[in-house]
Amino acid sequence: MPGHVKILATRKGRTTKLMMLNIGAGSGSTWSPRFAVPNRGGDSCITVRRMRADLGATDLATDTGGAVPSMRPVIVQRWPAGAAFPNVPGVRSIFAHSIELMTISPAPRGGCTTPRF
Repeated sequence: MPGHVKILATRKGRTTKLMMLNIGAGSGSTWSPRFAVPNRGGDSCITVRRMRADLGATDLATDTGGAVPSMRPVIVQRWPAGAAFPNVPGVRSIFAHSIELMTISPAPRGGCTTPRF
């Protein structure tokens, strides 16, 4: 793991949560991890919440009550049992100057859905 990436992980039951910080500068600092989650059992859902902005950017919501500019849309990806970690850019890439919150949890019967806040 490169020195500019820090990861804090917790696990409760079959749910794993990771907070990943990439303080690297420039596009060359994007990092593509490969995760193995032991005892996953069946299919999983991966939910990624990402904050990303240029250094010194303003992270306040707009006056009209819009979204915070540095928040990216939530990404939800199904991870089939027995498959390698999804090679999907929004999941596999941890971009420079970003904080990423990733949750890996068992897939419900109805499939993976975007969580409500």
